[in-house]
Amino acid sequence: MQFDLFEIDSQNSNKSIKLPRGFVYVPNFMDPLYANDAFNYLLSNLSWQQPTVEVYGKKHLVPRLQSWMGEVGTHYQYSGKLFESTGWEQVVFDIKTRAEKLTKKQFNSALINLYRDGQDKMGWHADDEKELGLSPAVVTVSLGIQRTFQFKHNIEGETFNLELAHGSLLLMKPGVQASYKHAIPARKKVERSRISLTFRNIIN
Repeated sequence: MQFDLFEIDSQNSNKSIKLPRGFVYVPNFMDPLYANDAFNYLLSNLSWQQPTVEVYGKKHLVPRLQSWMGEVGTHYQYSGKLFESTGWEQVVFDIKTRAEKLTKKQFNSALINLYRDGQDKMGWHADDEKELGLSPAVVTVSLGIQRTFQFKHNIEGETFNLELAHGSLLLMKPGVQASYKHAIPARKKVERSRISLTFRNIIN
């Protein structure tokens, strides 16, 4: 499925959103044509997997497809599955390098999610696995159809909706994972795909 620039929403829905401290959103992180090419390449060339997760003794397929990569020698456990890196895809490495230059952060791995349509989703969670250290910085680069990124404060409970644009970047600074949970809710009317590249620094 090719991704066409003229089919993308202009993302005006974020203009009234004031993000809490610790979140930085860059809607035009990538040139639209480069973002198109990256989306099409990753969709066709990554080795996508759909691991299972056990909930109350029952196994369920994770409601999205995944791929994980990073520097050789890094490994990461997610949704009960151990991912071991064999190196970078060049396109992912190039996006990582751009993200590092902008954010002044360093990353050695990427968890990449493919939301095939609006039925695919991500439940409430924090990126607080022990492999990420005590206070990680996490960057998400979005490619493809716009999807809603929700986050809520653990104590105050206020929920925010941020519409992630094609080619955008979201930085969650150190400290965010301890204070907020985030999710990608299902959207039944969404018929096209989104790829999310989430860059992290694994501490092995």
